[in-house]
Amino acid sequence: MQSMDLPRKVTLIDEIHVQQPNLLASCVAQARLGAGEHSVEFLLNILLECHLAMNESGNVEQESD
Repeated sequence: MQSMDLPRKVTLIDEIHVQQPNLLASCVAQARLGAGEHSVEFLLNILLECHLAMNESGNVEQESD
């Protein structure tokens, strides 16, 4: 995850926002509940890793145009 550049992370976060907005909101809301910046970043990195793993395994429904 550390080798991924910021534009790639933003693209993935946008995908997650479309596909799983509640998961993303749960991570982001932690800051409002008192979690530190590093904790929120840690949660977002886990979410990104899980999203990538699920996409690679084929267990995520892709949007159809």
